Amino acid sequence: MPLMAQELPKGLSDTGIKAAFMGAAVYPGFSLGIERPYRLIEVTKTRASKTKKRIKQRFLGFSANFYHHPDFHSNFYIQGEWTRRRLYPNGVYVETIVGLGASRTFLDGPTFEVSDDGEVTQLGAAGSVYALASLGAGLGYNLQMKGSRPLNIYLRPGTMVLFPYSRDVLSRMTIQAGGIYRLDSFWKSSAKLERKNK
Repeated sequence: MPLMAQELPKGLSDTGIKAAFMGAAVYPGFSLGIERPYRLIEVTKTRASKTKKRIKQRFLGFSANFYHHPDFHSNFYIQGEWTRRRLYPNGVYVETIVGLGASRTFLDGPTFEVSDDGEVTQLGAAGSVYALASLGAGLGYNLQMKGSRPLNIYLRPGTMVLFPYSRDVLSRMTIQAGGIYRLDSFWKSSAKLERKNK
């Protein structure tokens, strides 16, 4: 059956502000960001007497992130993000998220440079700039589906890589635990809900 554009259930077209505790492996950090829906599809599957529904959501977003690895470096990075989410009527959702951006590291400790003539100077804010890519998969709960606050809570493990790191890449396992608060009067999305029967 062809897709039909419909009005969105309350909250699903709203831009969300994200905040999370984040760790790279066991190193503490945080993440702040924004996500904006651009496509929503409600899929209805009918099998015998049972009907199942879910909503496919697609988001574009941005985040600023930081973690501190003692005795190695602090890492601040920003990235654009694409999120694919599958939301069920009970509010539970699963998602994958892909990010691409840039990283700036700051070495954790005094760093010195020796010139060709042997003069030693201490560098301020020593570190490097890298390209960055990330991939995550998450499990969350949308409280608004049950008539509560416009809030999602989620847990999202993932991985990130910095490159070129020397002549290689530096990879890090990450995990985020956080929330997404939806603002109904901020940067409204033009996404429309489409309905599809299978």
